[in-house]
Amino acid sequence: ARMIVQGGNIPQPDQVEFENVAAEHRSRARVSYAQGDLARTLTEWMAQEELPDARADRLGVAMAMAATEHPGAADAIARLAEVEPTEAKVVEGRMWQQMGEVETAFGFLLEALTQYRQDPWPLPGVMSEALSVVGQLAGRDGTKAARAHAVLGEPFVVESLREARLQMRYELLGPAGLEASCEETFLDYEPYPRWNLEFLRNRKFCYLSRSHPLARQAADDLDAFLEGVSDDATEALLGPSPSE
Repeated sequence: ARMIVQGGNIPQPDQVEFENVAAEHRSRARVSYAQGDLARTLTEWMAQEELPDARADRLGVAMAMAATEHPGAADAIARLAEVEPTEAKVVEGRMWQQMGEVETAFGFLLEALTQYRQDPWPLPGVMSEALSVVGQLAGRDGTKAARAHAVLGEPFVVESLREARLQMRYELLGPAGLEASCEETFLDYEPYPRWNLEFLRNRKFCYLSRSHPLARQAADDLDAFLEGVSDDATEALLGPSPSE
């Protein structure tokens, strides 16, 4: 079951002999979850009577119930929390989001990301989804953006999802209104900044505006980037020079 949820090779139920009909329904539910069909996941699991016991089954059923606002969602989430509380926080956040309770959902998702600093066991896919949803919700609300920016300031356990975490923190700078303290966000990338125009320009402006010791390096890096771009491409990226 765990292999299926993690996205490994998915054995199709039609290619497998099952000991009984209930086992076939459970297998179909697992495949449906791996394929992202949560409604079918729930339909197949509810067609048999066994409660989910394996951690991957608990996750799949809880996520399916949360997404479909099933009345058993709270119990399914509690059952998941017995074996993986961080993932349970994510699912609970998604449940509240589905119900339109954005503030409550956001709180649970931030709690999950905070716990992910110490809990090495959640599936990366589940936590990546939580990070993405937090970004979506925070991008439209300055207060939420500032809260998320602060939570993402500390690395997840064993540097999990490092690039995604740093990218989200960078993207939240504007919505959070944190340009005045931007150097903290850019310093997370040093000494290997992202090598694209937008990032390098913003990094240079940030360090210069704060009189940071790396301001000269940031300017040199931007110049080096532009040296590798043709004159026509540079003008397209930056616009015409003031003299034109």
